[in-house]
Amino acid sequence: MDVSRTQAMQAPPPKPFPLTEDVMIHVMKYSRPEGIQALRGTNHVGYYASHTRSVWLDALERVVESYGIFVPTFPLSQMSTLDLERAALAPSRVLQALQQHDSQEGKPLPHRNYTLPCQATFPGLDNRLFSLHLVPGGRFLFTFTGDGVYLWDLGYGGNIPQGLTPLATLNTPGLWWMDVAPSANGRELVVAVMKLLDLISFFNIGSPDRPRVGHLDVLHEPQREIFLEIHLTQDTVHLYCEPFIAVWNWVNNTGGRWNLRRHLSKISVCNESMIAVDLNDDICVWDLPSPSELPSLTGLGVTDLRTIENIPKYSFPAPGNHKDISLLRTSTWQQKPDLSSDRHLCAIAQQRYKEDSLSLYSIKSVPGFPLKTLPVPAGRCGLVYGKEMPASQFEGGATAINRINDSLIFSTGGRAVFCVDQGFGYLDEEHGHSELVATVLPMPDPSLPALHEIKPKSVILTPECHNVVHGRGEKNQFAFCPFSGRLVYMTTVGERGSWDVELRIADYLWTPTR
Repeated sequence: MDVSRTQAMQAPPPKPFPLTEDVMIHVMKYSRPEGIQALRGTNHVGYYASHTRSVWLDALERVVESYGIFVPTFPLSQMSTLDLERAALAPSRVLQALQQHDSQEGKPLPHRNYTLPCQATFPGLDNRLFSLHLVPGGRFLFTFTGDGVYLWDLGYGGNIPQGLTPLATLNTPGLWWMDVAPSANGRELVVAVMKLLDLISFFNIGSPDRPRVGHLDVLHEPQREIFLEIHLTQDTVHLYCEPFIAVWNWVNNTGGRWNLRRHLSKISVCNESMIAVDLNDDICVWDLPSPSELPSLTGLGVTDLRTIENIPKYSFPAPGNHKDISLLRTSTWQQKPDLSSDRHLCAIAQQRYKEDSLSLYSIKSVPGFPLKTLPVPAGRCGLVYGKEMPASQFEGGATAINRINDSLIFSTGGRAVFCVDQGFGYLDEEHGHSELVATVLPMPDPSLPALHEIKPKSVILTPECHNVVHGRGEKNQFAFCPFSGRLVYMTTVGERGSWDVELRIADYLWTPTR
């Protein structure tokens, strides 16, 4: 008889797995979704525990909380265990797909691509599609035109509603600007709209008993005050209206304003600081001041905000020889006070004589420093899209930065020159084609030198043969949700000279079956 076989027959039987299914379920409730999936293959106890509804319900709730996903995205009580699993795994699967995509294989193919029945043509200003806001989670979409704001329910996962029509409409001609933020409880949406330098109104979507939460008059004096930008959080609006910055907390009815000594080209709000690029090419940091109480909300205007002295506490030069700087910041949805992860800032410099560059900063609180928060250098890259797209250029327009696991993701409008046989056929080939690009950056490592070289991973998202339409330098004319893999963009259809414009939805996360 074979010796090894004899030894095997005499060996003691394997010991049973020491953990019960209940204990394994408890362990899984503290694991990442991909960790739960890995435990499924260890033994039969892990297998059966990983198919328990409560495990994936808890996992999805942790994902929603951790990444700042809009809570009503998922109707938890109506979702099957498989739906819960797919939704919880979606962010890590999108990240993995972007990181592992081989650019030599061409563009990734969307699982689904369809047209939203939304007016997006350009015959006149009144019905032009100005901007898009895809709420984190990818289910709810705001489209903002000159005649109103429209809220769409695009569904989640593979659940796409039939016969898409607006879920809600705000018909107000003359709208000029819009921003969206979560409410304090995360279950409602706060929408700010600007009506041609007249007033800013704030609407609470999802709370029928108080749909409007207030308005702020912006008195425009010709050739003096120029309204430029809104940054909205769950309870505060930051308004850049040249020549001043105004801050108003409509929940506590407090606010203030300060005059600017220099014109600004870009502003960004991170934590308790405002960061901006001035026209002298310095990146400046202000502390957001403590606001003062204001009179009744009725008829409140910017002139009612008390003027205070507030100068930059810190500034540093932007990268040299550039023609423009764009600042990308951590999404407002991931800047909630109960999320402890670092905030980040990304500065993209469009260079005059060489490839565009990228600089990454961590926004940190520094004990003993006069600033409330400070941008700390966390790496740089001389190629904004990495080595796989070496001669490509940043064109303008970008989403906010979102964190998934140990990576940062954002999307931009770029000009990719290595795929000259795709996209706009009428463009000069040496200049490339307008594309929408998703970029993944590693989470900053504090053990590395501040100016170490980082390696972006970039993937072109624009579907094959689609001509991207977005205003150069404009914000929010496309949207990408890294938590669901959903892209929203405008594309031209028809012959050149008689183009029409469609609003398209592309889903890059397919729905696997067991």
